[in-house]
Amino acid sequence: MNAVLLSLATFFSTLIGGLLALKFRDRLHFVLSFTAGVLLGVVSFDILPEIFALAHEHEIDPVGAMVALVVGFSSLSRP
Repeated sequence: MNAVLLSLATFFSTLIGGLLALKFRDRLHFVLSFTAGVLLGVVSFDILPEIFALAHEHEIDPVGAMVALVVGFSSLSRP
């Protein structure tokens, strides 16, 4: 039952997002930019716990990985 509810929530949120994108067609580039930024942010925050776990496991400083993450995120944000 939980999977069905999550599937329905995903369907309706995607439907509402698509309808809003069609309604604000003149500002679609802002919507797409915001969506890309949110996606990159979610991916980055999903990777953070793995970075710290692997750094602790191999007894290394995670600063280098964090700098690489920030530089990679910043380089993708440029036009």
